[in-house]
Amino acid sequence: MDKYIAVIIEGGSEKAVMNVLLDNNFLKFNRTDMLEEDIIKSRKGKTFANEHLGYGFRDNQIAIFRILDSHSEKFILLRAFNRMISNITNIYILLQK
Repeated sequence: MDKYIAVIIEGGSEKAVMNVLLDNNFLKFNRTDMLEEDIIKSRKGKTFANEHLGYGFRDNQIAIFRILDSHSEKFILLRAFNRMISNITNIYILLQK
């Protein structure tokens, strides 16, 4: 089982949606299950890894959920960090402007 969940968003709209879901307990996890106990804003895998994965996590300890409104975003982790990640799930949401 994953020890931590990283919820990664692109911008403010995705963060607002996730805050509503978390604050109203609409998800199967809560903030205490989350890496940093908060939503993480990051577009690049390298930046995310450098800022959040330097804590000595063991193998398959983190599940990543990326909340996106764009299918073109790339998220590439450095090979050294791949062992820490159990899975990466992209969740696309449609936001009307």
